[in-house]
Amino acid sequence: MSIRRIFGALAICSLVSGVFAQEQMYTAVKHDLEWEGKKVSGSHNGKVGLSKGWLKKDGDKIVDGWFEVDLKTMTCEDLKAPEWNKKLIDHLFSDDFFSVESHPMATLKVNEAIPKAGDKWVFNTDLTIKGITHPLIFEAELETKDGNLEFDADLVIDRTKYEIRYGSGSFFKGLGDKLIYDNFEVDMEVVLAADSSPETKVETE
Repeated sequence: MSIRRIFGALAICSLVSGVFAQEQMYTAVKHDLEWEGKKVSGSHNGKVGLSKGWLKKDGDKIVDGWFEVDLKTMTCEDLKAPEWNKKLIDHLFSDDFFSVESHPMATLKVNEAIPKAGDKWVFNTDLTIKGITHPLIFEAELETKDGNLEFDADLVIDRTKYEIRYGSGSFFKGLGDKLIYDNFEVDMEVVLAADSSPETKVETE
């Protein structure tokens, strides 16, 4: 092989490796997910676990991502009496709400992330609950600290889009103080580490 061909091959290899070197996978290693649902007479809140999550960067761009929430880990934090706590969780697990036995996972697929001012990004995602998928757009903060990504977002979700209509004033009249608002919120705080396997166990905070 001629010297020219050798140097040409080396140049191509260098270019290709440079392109691929820009892509970096970040995998969730720690998380804190808090949910809150509101009704006319008050609210309930608790936590839920993330079974896996990752974001892929290409240079300064977020090009892909996936978060998987294990609904079987859902807890209630505000009801201290064990019998009332269990009653609420059992109801949330039932077909009136999340049908956890048949749909134990909810997923969030990142399609696009648009950088805004400072550490703020707008995420264009697809949220799947009970096997039903709808777009969800939200703003998040994404910081780089000690080589990790710190993701912080408040998701506002209309439960009725996922056929969760129990106590909804949009579908039932005359509910009075039994009315439950359609939107519920999930506060996501996730730490993602570079060069981790997507199968890495995620720790709760």
